[in-house]
Amino acid sequence: MSFLYPPPACPALTPGNIILLHGPSGCGKTRLLRLWRQSHCDLSWVKAPAPLCRDATVLQSLRPLEPQDAAHLLCLVGLIDSHLWQRPVATLCRSQRWRLRLARSLSRPPRGPTVLLIDDFAQPLDDLSAWSLARSLRRRLSANPACAMVLASHRLWLAEPLAAISVGLAS
Repeated sequence: MSFLYPPPACPALTPGNIILLHGPSGCGKTRLLRLWRQSHCDLSWVKAPAPLCRDATVLQSLRPLEPQDAAHLLCLVGLIDSHLWQRPVATLCRSQRWRLRLARSLSRPPRGPTVLLIDDFAQPLDDLSAWSLARSLRRRLSANPACAMVLASHRLWLAEPLAAISVGLAS
């Protein structure tokens, strides 16, 4: 496998667009995201966001957002139970922590990155939850196209609910 370095700017990476990189494990999805990240300064990487403070509550982990803005983001990513918002992060399951990391990435101010890179998109979620989250992200970007997203996943079918530009990779 070979890549151009630096990767060329992609004309589809405009605010409101979503690109879905899909293919089997080992085909280069993560590598391509890393190359884009290294060559473009206006990208934000969701693969390894700042560690979550295990003692903080879910709501506290979204500071400095106002509580109503944090609640809106948590609902967007599917953490809709308000009782959950008061729980320490340490008590969350893997899929809930993944959703919280996504909410934190989406909470960055508009002057921040114009492209969000998300590796293993919805990987810890079941298919129905992944579909629902994909539809929520598409609705949010359609209503407020503040950034573009490049998502990597082995789930090709996510291109439909995301209304994404699909780019297949082969190993």
